[in-house]
Amino acid sequence: MRLQFRSEMYNAFNHAQFTSFDSSARFDDAGRQTHARLGSMRSTRNACILQLVLRFYF
Repeated sequence: MRLQFRSEMYNAFNHAQFTSFDSSARFDDAGRQTHARLGSMRSTRNACILQLVLRFYF
């Protein structure tokens, strides 16, 4: 008999990983930029994922 413990971690320190930002500029007739979210981050990847496994062999 034996007992095995395993763990797997992705993004273990839970740092923000940005995937895309808003790069679509919009202008009005006078040439002023009207898009307030220009240059802001739109989405991030998943947060920390942790998996723990305890296996008992007999």
